[in-house]
Amino acid sequence: MTDYKLNLIFNRNIQGIIGINNGLLCWTKGDFLHFKEQTMNKIVVMGYNTFLSLPGDKPIVTLKDRLNVVITNNHYDELVNKISTNEGSLDILVYKSFDDFYQNLTKNTISERRFEKYLNVKDVFVIGGSFLYNYVYDNFKVNAIYETITNMSISINDYIQEGNKIIYFTKQVDSSKYQNIYSKEYSGEMDLNGGNKHENKKINGDYKVNIYQNKETVNIQELEYLNLIRHIYNNGKSKDSRNSRVISIFSPPQMRFDLRNGFPILTTKRVAWKTVLRELLWFISGSTDNKVLKWKNVHIWDGNSTREYLSSRGLNEYREGDLGPIYGFQWRHFGALYNGCGYDYKGHGVDQLQNVIDLIKNDPSSRRIILNSWNAKDIDKMALPPCHVMVQFHVDVEEGCLDAKLTQRSGDMFLGVPFNIASYSFLLHIIGNLTGYTPRHFIHDIGDGHIYENHREAIVKQLKRTTHDFPELKIKRKLESIDDIEESDFEILNYNHHGTIKADMVA
Repeated sequence: MTDYKLNLIFNRNIQGIIGINNGLLCWTKGDFLHFKEQTMNKIVVMGYNTFLSLPGDKPIVTLKDRLNVVITNNHYDELVNKISTNEGSLDILVYKSFDDFYQNLTKNTISERRFEKYLNVKDVFVIGGSFLYNYVYDNFKVNAIYETITNMSISINDYIQEGNKIIYFTKQVDSSKYQNIYSKEYSGEMDLNGGNKHENKKINGDYKVNIYQNKETVNIQELEYLNLIRHIYNNGKSKDSRNSRVISIFSPPQMRFDLRNGFPILTTKRVAWKTVLRELLWFISGSTDNKVLKWKNVHIWDGNSTREYLSSRGLNEYREGDLGPIYGFQWRHFGALYNGCGYDYKGHGVDQLQNVIDLIKNDPSSRRIILNSWNAKDIDKMALPPCHVMVQFHVDVEEGCLDAKLTQRSGDMFLGVPFNIASYSFLLHIIGNLTGYTPRHFIHDIGDGHIYENHREAIVKQLKRTTHDFPELKIKRKLESIDDIEESDFEILNYNHHGTIKADMVA
């Protein structure tokens, strides 16, 4: 197997020093938290001296919730014996060389029962020392480099004269090979290693965290989204909104995804694609009853369908769960009189969605292939006015391709927009399947792009993550009708992603 990703993570000063004796040169609480955030539940690889430097009082100390791999030839038998006599199971393996470890990893021969939880972990972090850093950097394809640079220097001669061993890692990141995906400067108190004859001391200083990803592994498509949220985070204006304080920009840069290069589900966090699909199929069915979604374990509309919330909108006549004439109603029954979510609307109003399909089939050069969710007459009847208001389709007959451009009046950049990207990409695939055209470009224009105040930390966490390739969407059969589509018709293949980033939805 070759889908394991090797990463280097280190802290060095401007002289390239990473350690004094068996300890770090300097450290901060913030950098320790950064290290933990990146390596938690991953595989961490270290040399013997780095292993000895791990803080703790037990006979054998390991980094918790990580598979600890120690590379040592000289101390191999000694460490293996110590592990075998230690009470309890430890998440630790020992190899004589990095090559031995990597060969076992890629052949999937790390199979002891206690390591089963790491079988699907693909990120490997080299955490020290300098020999391993240099060896892996020079001989393997490195996926990402996590570099903390402390803006301070020490008197090298003084340290050496006192019998200290100074450890360097001086390789400079090659900008032609690696792309800087995150960079931020910090200031604060840090601990400085005093060496053999001195106590560690506190100093104030500056340090910078850089994250680089190998250009061969960067998902350029996902950067469309990541660069947009970075732009809003850094340049947006803070203001009060209807439901929370936000960082906002009006009409931020457009996003464009080529669906021929993968299905755009974000990989820097887990996106629940089945939830996205279930909501979309609910829209397509014309339903406005949140209970239907709840039966399918979809809860994204729960906050907007409570009795209390509906009453706050003046919708006292609706029963709890009735969302009013929102997306599905406008797509399938535009202009019809809304009589509640339990009413049979068959044959009522304009079926915009079917009209879109018919126009693509029969008049592909039309500039009027539009699906509109904004019906001014019905806005006050809706639990929530539509955020994604209009999608326009374009047919490239010569190339046999279908494009879609979504206009969104308001976008919750962290929670909502990733769902919108995936949802309308699903829709483009569905309509392409029904009409015989290849889904090509999904273009996304947002009016008010905003980040909620309580999503700021989640955004920063996501921006520190490397990207994976987008997965593939497979529709298992030729669809015959927009009214004959099942969840089981869809399959997402090879969805590699980072973990979920939790953040509260603002209703």
